[in-house]
Amino acid sequence: MSTTTTAPFRGATADSRARAAALLSGATGVAANVLLVLLFALAEPFSGASNAASWLGPADDWLMVPQFAALIPVALALGRRLPATRWARALSAAGAVAMAVIVLAQLALVLGLLAFEVQVGVVVGAIVVLYLWLLGTSLVGHRTGLLPRPATRAGVLLGTSLPVGAALVAAGLLVPGPARWALWAPGFALGAAGWLTLPVFPLLVARSVLRKEHP
Repeated sequence: MSTTTTAPFRGATADSRARAAALLSGATGVAANVLLVLLFALAEPFSGASNAASWLGPADDWLMVPQFAALIPVALALGRRLPATRWARALSAAGAVAMAVIVLAQLALVLGLLAFEVQVGVVVGAIVVLYLWLLGTSLVGHRTGLLPRPATRAGVLLGTSLPVGAALVAAGLLVPGPARWALWAPGFALGAAGWLTLPVFPLLVARSVLRKEHP
């Protein structure tokens, strides 16, 4: 079999694996977010007291491991579709590294190897990079027409949601008294919406970018 015939086959195989990973990431992300919502609704995580629903926290932490581990091949598959520029390669690498950092930090937390306070700082930093990757990849894919519009539009909306929300919350710290909630309320709402809807992106990628090939 010649090189010219094996290259498309390898690409199709890589895409099929990336599609399966995208579906896994989306499914585990949805499950993790359901547990997260239930955690805040039932377990009162900031009260310092444990109850029958406290198991939801560790379960959510565990689900984040396959969610972001499976997102790595998705990021690489999207990167292969972008222009072969230094900027695009750096963007894909940054996204994949951020996902790997989240996975390692989550594993270290649930295995008791990393304090919660340290883990939060590491994960928050990696999440910021991840959303910037999502925004940058979607903008490049949209501008060049190399990625389908449904995926890029969702990526731009998601990619801006959490950074803008974080910026509003940070700006609220500079405002004294209750007036800061004029910035905090939309900031927290945007950030929460961006986080809870993140699993939609890999599912859209599986549907519109890494479509299942029919014989």
